[in-house]
Amino acid sequence: MAPDKPKTVQYVLIPADVTQPMQELEVEQPEGLEVECLTNWMQDYYRKQCKVATDEGKEAFRKTLTEKMPVEMITEEMLSGAYGMQLVESVALMSGGPHTGGIHVNLYCDDKGQMKGLPLNPRAMGVCDIVNKPSQVYGDCFVGRVFETADDFHRLGFTLKECDSSSAWVAKAKALNLKKAQDAGGSSSALKDFQAMAGGKGAQVFDTSSMTKAVEAEAPIVEADPGETPGAYTWTQSLEEVVVSVGCPKGTKSNQIKCKIRPNNLSLDIIGIEDGAIFADMVLFAPVDPEESNWSIEDRGEKRILSITMAKGKKMRWLDLKTVPGK
Repeated sequence: MAPDKPKTVQYVLIPADVTQPMQELEVEQPEGLEVECLTNWMQDYYRKQCKVATDEGKEAFRKTLTEKMPVEMITEEMLSGAYGMQLVESVALMSGGPHTGGIHVNLYCDDKGQMKGLPLNPRAMGVCDIVNKPSQVYGDCFVGRVFETADDFHRLGFTLKECDSSSAWVAKAKALNLKKAQDAGGSSSALKDFQAMAGGKGAQVFDTSSMTKAVEAEAPIVEADPGETPGAYTWTQSLEEVVVSVGCPKGTKSNQIKCKIRPNNLSLDIIGIEDGAIFADMVLFAPVDPEESNWSIEDRGEKRILSITMAKGKKMRWLDLKTVPGK
């Protein structure tokens, strides 16, 4: 049974600037304009946000075209027309079908975000990552919900409260996307790929509820337990620090630890662990101050734990330990 079509639908804006709050917006849905009511608004938003494609972006676009069609067919007139055309690209976070009652959840972004030189959107990529749909997303993005079958299409509301890893749609989307990957490439390889995209050994899947509001009070760091497996890790944070706790083999000495903290990267190798590169020049979610950061190793009961404490460059809530999923 099709859900009722609301006259007004909610959708969520995710700014690329992580210091800007996410917003819940509304748009009217007139009869006969169910598609255009939001799409036209987003196209206009992206036109106003950034009109100029960078030279590097144009060259990347030209290269992409040459991979898809003969070079002799690519004219300057065609390229100019493509540069000036504003479209909206969508990422299917949850594809609709019988399993979802025809309901889809989509992320929308500027189709020429990279060409315009727009910054990566770490929060939007985090949403993609958490539902097993890793994507590189540039510029401000929107998330919305639609109902679509062969005979019907209309938009449904998507609220700010639903930008949370505990939301029902997230669990459903995550399972559906993983199954698709398993069906396409074999269960073991697909699962391994998604584990890598989610951050590798023992990565903590962040709770995107922190994206819905500005942090008003200091949150204490809770001692994290990475578990029994050497090389597994967890991370916690306050507004000022990030602490990464890594499990080490019993008896590991400080001279077996090679930890390098740079403003935007973290590298860690532990001698004594197979494939000891826990972090291979991982790009951090936000800059840190290496001069105020440190690491130490200690016994916690029967466990040997390495603690890496990084001072944040700016007081803010991180949404993940890394900027680009899988890096």
